[in-house]
Amino acid sequence: MSRRVPEFALVAGTLLSLSFLVSSLVLTGDVLRTTLVAVLLGYPFVAYAVVHDENPTNVLPPTAVLALGGLVGAVLLVEATLGGVRASTPLAGVTFGVLLALLALLPPLAYYLRYGSPLNPLSPAQTALGCLGVAVALLCLGAVADTVLYATADALLVSLTGGLYAAHAGVVPSPSTRRLFVFGGVAAGVCLLAVGSALGVTLDEWVVVAAALVFGPSAYYALTVEYV
Repeated sequence: MSRRVPEFALVAGTLLSLSFLVSSLVLTGDVLRTTLVAVLLGYPFVAYAVVHDENPTNVLPPTAVLALGGLVGAVLLVEATLGGVRASTPLAGVTFGVLLALLALLPPLAYYLRYGSPLNPLSPAQTALGCLGVAVALLCLGAVADTVLYATADALLVSLTGGLYAAHAGVVPSPSTRRLFVFGGVAAGVCLLAVGSALGVTLDEWVVVAAALVFGPSAYYALTVEYV
């Protein structure tokens, strides 16, 4: 009987998530918040099933899980961009939509990378560099759209995902280089705040970006410390 507990958890989570999704959409019509809450309700049950099932791919095909995560992420991104949140322009809603899409997509992506067949045409190093480029682009978008807070969170998630993917594939800088990343992040954060203070501007957003510059390399080092 205990061997079926993971499957029961998956069924319970699916029923709970779908029942909330359907009822809330009918009663409120709020696609963005309803979808997000349904995801938050269902994912813990799915995670329990994956962790406690000896072979979760029997009931959770990796490709189907990734496709569903991508679909949910796309719905959240489009809805946030086109007016699901109070944004002055669609551009201002993009960074928030990207954040929600990442929260929905990254767990299925991690599951696919663990259990699915590799389909990435890029090398791990190219993937990490590409993610870093996307992170920089998101920060620039946030600066233009005046949504630096969301853009900074997006950039952190994207860059860390690329770096951890490469590390898992065996492409990781030496420990001394990773420590230099940490020191460089701290130095960049301090310099950014110094520039902001010298310019006499409000430092709220500058502090957020500076904190990300410090936290990102430190988190990468901590999460890859076992790699020599």
